[in-house]
Amino acid sequence: MKWLFGFIFLALLMTPTYNLFAQMNSSLNTAFQSALDKKPTLAQKEVLVKLVSERVQKKINSLLEQGKWELLERFMHFSDDVAGINTPFPIPKADEVTSLDADIRAGNITLQARANGPTPIFYTGGLSNIFGGATGTGLLLDEYHQVDPLETVALSGATFHIVGVSLDHEHIIYQVTTPDYPYATEKGYYIDARFVDVFWMPLAILPHRERQLPSQETILANLRNSHGLPYIWGGNVPTGVPKLLEYHPPKWFVDESLRAKWTFRGVDCSGLLYAATDGFTPRNTSEIVNFGTGLDIAGKTSEEIISMLQPLDIIARKGHMLIVLNQSEVIQSKLDYGTGTIGFQNGVKISPLKDILDELLLTHIPLNSVDDPGPEGKKKLVIRRWY
Repeated sequence: MKWLFGFIFLALLMTPTYNLFAQMNSSLNTAFQSALDKKPTLAQKEVLVKLVSERVQKKINSLLEQGKWELLERFMHFSDDVAGINTPFPIPKADEVTSLDADIRAGNITLQARANGPTPIFYTGGLSNIFGGATGTGLLLDEYHQVDPLETVALSGATFHIVGVSLDHEHIIYQVTTPDYPYATEKGYYIDARFVDVFWMPLAILPHRERQLPSQETILANLRNSHGLPYIWGGNVPTGVPKLLEYHPPKWFVDESLRAKWTFRGVDCSGLLYAATDGFTPRNTSEIVNFGTGLDIAGKTSEEIISMLQPLDIIARKGHMLIVLNQSEVIQSKLDYGTGTIGFQNGVKISPLKDILDELLLTHIPLNSVDDPGPEGKKKLVIRRWY
């Protein structure tokens, strides 16, 4: 390997252009073909890329010490090209999955991906069991009629680091991590490979989607337009993910209610604000309860609290959140409003703020922070100002 590395290194330095990957790919293929009578594997290429990067960095440091500025500039360009190697990676074939998974988990191959549209993230790689099951007509629903394995839906442009690959019947599944959903997990996070574009990037980091906070007026309009959407556990795309009907089609006709669940058309409590802000706010209530600045509401009555509120303030408790529209209205997405709400048992609803706050204060104690101690038997309630 050392003589091969030396050959490639010298060949690349002598090339008059900086189109590094094309030169490296050609040189690697030629050298391996000549020496070993075969083309290099991606893992072998990655080893050499990292060796080249290490050697070039040492050379740059040496040239800096020697003050050889003209030669240094060439090596700096070369170093940038090495660091920026980025080439599309096709969806693997079924017979390639086992070896690719082993290489990824061993750190021999570095793959990153970008969502080419809304991309569901699950805590299991068994998606065929979720969509259709044994008969191909049912959806795996829990006791609350929700798809429990759904964690969230990553927005278009979200980036992923692929940490494993598996085969689910005929479908390729990637195990991933993503800055869009940075929460700890023991089960792992999984996506259908068809929802992303994958790149071999041994040294670089794929640029993440740019987050821009919409205006307050836009967010409030988005929230009001969400009124009536169904509650979907893990949902944060009001229009859902229609591609799921293409990638995991039901074998028989499904009614509109099941179709909405099949495509995750709707939002959960934190997904409501996440959708309204185009993915700017935290995705889980575990983070929402510390998002922004806590208001000083400890020991105050509902009337006193309401007088302090501004649009987009978040009323949060463990596992649920509501968003203030103004000093008379609040909006939330809830799984169950109770049988007393005729014809509207779940989903996004606008309600009188005073009624909701009075009801919450029957079972919750208002605190300035979730870390503040509260009386035994009372749940904690905080209000976070973030806009």
